[in-house]
Amino acid sequence: MQKKTVAIIGLGLMGGSLAMALKRKSKFFRVFAISRDSNKIRQAIRNRVIDQGSIHLKDIPQNTDLVVIATPVPQIVSIALALDKIFEKPVLMTDVGSTKVQIVDKLKKVKFVGSHPMAGDHNTGLEAARPDLYDKALVFVTRDHASSPDVKKIELFWKKVGANRLITLAARDHDRIVGEISHLPHLAATALTLCASPSHMLLSGPGFKDSTRIAQGDPDLWLGIISTNKNLPVQLEQFEHQIRKIKSFVKNKQWPSLRVLLSQASQRRRNM
Repeated sequence: MQKKTVAIIGLGLMGGSLAMALKRKSKFFRVFAISRDSNKIRQAIRNRVIDQGSIHLKDIPQNTDLVVIATPVPQIVSIALALDKIFEKPVLMTDVGSTKVQIVDKLKKVKFVGSHPMAGDHNTGLEAARPDLYDKALVFVTRDHASSPDVKKIELFWKKVGANRLITLAARDHDRIVGEISHLPHLAATALTLCASPSHMLLSGPGFKDSTRIAQGDPDLWLGIISTNKNLPVQLEQFEHQIRKIKSFVKNKQWPSLRVLLSQASQRRRNM
């Protein structure tokens, strides 16, 4: 069986972990990577994370079967458009970005299928990468402007990487969903972290640490995500509405009403 060549753009947590996952399937895949840091490329080759790599997009082999762009969201479109000009014939591309509408709309004329694995960590960089990051992960795949065969190829790719739940949907639905379950929680964790003084945080137990863990994420990475999800203003208003209700119940000592909210939240979390 001839190996498929997968080119990964970016060797941070997501790209590095993907390279490691593909190397576990080395009889199926050959991994080529692009990074702005030549030292990172040498390190990845030395540690057998990748087969080959470069700091230049033009060095990606023309016989590449799939390109996965694992960079911050604001860079994905420009990289995909540059690659489309570099390849002599269209090559299927996907990404791991946390928002999708802006990306797929701008890449409608490119052979591109949007992906978003619900996997990650508050730690970043190749040093934090691990081969099991995508094991049993849920992966969103967007079908906007893409052919059915290309969508199926991307779905099969993520299954081979280790994902066990695939949801194929429109980009606008993706952004609305992850706004609720990922982007809004990050902003809430940010606000909660800023409500506590640094000295008191040192005394916190697991509850506070669990609730605020994601606030530790890379600010630039998250700014790129949040600035490209148009659903967040409405979702923040919904969050404010819940906070105002809680504030009113506490201020007016409406404990039965507060208990109803606490019970609803507890049950919904248990159901998850």
